[in-house]
Amino acid sequence: MNLLKKLDAPEAVSLILQLAEIIPMRKDRINFLKEQLSWSLKQSPPKHKPIEEVLYKLSPSLSPLPQDWIKVGADALRSFEFELAEAAFRKALTKRLDYSSNRAALDGLRNALKSQQKKSELMTVLYKLRKLPTTQKKWAQSNALRQDYLMASLGLARQYWTNHNDKRALKIIRETEQKLGQPSTESVFLKSLIYLEQGKSQTALAQLEKLSEESRNKASEPWQWPLAWNHFKAGNWEKAKQAFNKILDIETEVGKLAQANFWLAKSLEKSGEPKAARKIYENLVEVDSMNYYGILAARELNVELKSLKPEPEDRSRELSVENRLLLDLLIEVKRTDLAQNLLEAEAPFNALESSSWEKLSEWGRADLYAPVFSRVNRFASLKDRQKFFQRFSWFLFPNPYENETQKASTEAGVWRAYILAITRQESSFDPEIVSPANAYGLMQLLPQVAKPLAHRLRIKGYQKESLFKPEINTLLGAWHLREFLDEFNGQPILSTAAYNAGEEPVKSWIKSRAHLDPIEFIEDIPYEETRTYVKLVLRNFVNYLRLESSQSSIGFPQWWLEGLHPSKF
Repeated sequence: MNLLKKLDAPEAVSLILQLAEIIPMRKDRINFLKEQLSWSLKQSPPKHKPIEEVLYKLSPSLSPLPQDWIKVGADALRSFEFELAEAAFRKALTKRLDYSSNRAALDGLRNALKSQQKKSELMTVLYKLRKLPTTQKKWAQSNALRQDYLMASLGLARQYWTNHNDKRALKIIRETEQKLGQPSTESVFLKSLIYLEQGKSQTALAQLEKLSEESRNKASEPWQWPLAWNHFKAGNWEKAKQAFNKILDIETEVGKLAQANFWLAKSLEKSGEPKAARKIYENLVEVDSMNYYGILAARELNVELKSLKPEPEDRSRELSVENRLLLDLLIEVKRTDLAQNLLEAEAPFNALESSSWEKLSEWGRADLYAPVFSRVNRFASLKDRQKFFQRFSWFLFPNPYENETQKASTEAGVWRAYILAITRQESSFDPEIVSPANAYGLMQLLPQVAKPLAHRLRIKGYQKESLFKPEINTLLGAWHLREFLDEFNGQPILSTAAYNAGEEPVKSWIKSRAHLDPIEFIEDIPYEETRTYVKLVLRNFVNYLRLESSQSSIGFPQWWLEGLHPSKF
């Protein structure tokens, strides 16, 4: 940095540290400080001490001094360096540790092993976490240690459940309840979820009914929805209506309100009240037609959805000429982190302040979709959300890589709207993102999945870093989708679920749930992340069709829901 040569030592170091503070991404900040540390060591006299102090505090694993291995492991976890994290936590566990440190090291090791999908080693650590509280003196008289034992036991049970060993999971829960002397609300709830996945709705209801009336009246409690849903699945329409109405009375989150309204309408239909159901559907279409339940309500009413307007040509400009030139420069050199800093300062977006909505144009120019997507669920009402979604559909469902997605769609034989729907959900169109699970780029591909695909497609010069290139990532992602579509007879619900959760869980759900109505099947997917994912991808898909359409309206793509019958698999 030529500027540093003109400054004395304290000024140069001060400037370096100030520049580091404005870099938002931790990884980028570390790399910047490493570069400046190298520069500072070459100065005479060296100016490295303050830079070292900040760098080693930010990333303890870089320090040459004796290590606090738990901090090193935590640092490695934050950087997605799971092998390093595992080694650090194992090193920590070779030392003499107090209870809190021992628990922190085991918990960190659990996270590292889970991220690497080392299942057998993970189970060993979960058992150690469960045993640890019981090794402490008078643990049975300590509420804190009893709670640690409960949470560790339920974590172990959940892992057995995830591994499709329901019997072992239930046995661990029963053992835990016996050791603690009574069931807990957490253990009762987990048992109900396991019974629900097994298709034992009545047994699940019996478990949920064990929870106190006071607990079930709290909107924040996680069993409000399973109680209502179990009543619906069991055909207890009156109890289902009461439970859904209870959620509507106490819930404030707009997405959960839409969910409860839709299934209340379904319950009303089932109990012979079609007019009351229709009224709810009509209201959902009016106030939430761009989101999942509003789209489903239009399907129930057999009404078409209005097409959406593409990006306007005369978008407003909120930045000054100088700042717009600076933004263009940052975009050109691919410094989206600094572009976001500029926009946060000069064109901040707040979903709750309509005066800031026009500033989305500037965020769109920088392809900064993820920061906005994370803020558009904060609306106070469905009507406010609907107004925003309709006005800015071009931003909320963008297509920044039109040529790449069209080419991938043509070559893989996958609907372009489907590729866009998956990409929006996977990466928010950030081509350089890497997930905690080590998935890369726009369509979040794992290197071990992408490599054989690249070989089969004869992509020249392919290497892991190629997944950051939109043209390669979208092509491989489209072919990966094609594989799932072929595996599941072209059924998009199952293909979407498999893209998120893998093939094996989906195959097990087919056996236990494919007899359900397709919408009920989606609502009954046992993995919360996958259930939400399938809903949002369907929402995205329909809205991309609406943006692409040259007609004034489109019908619901009914074929998306067809072909779920278990005999087909």
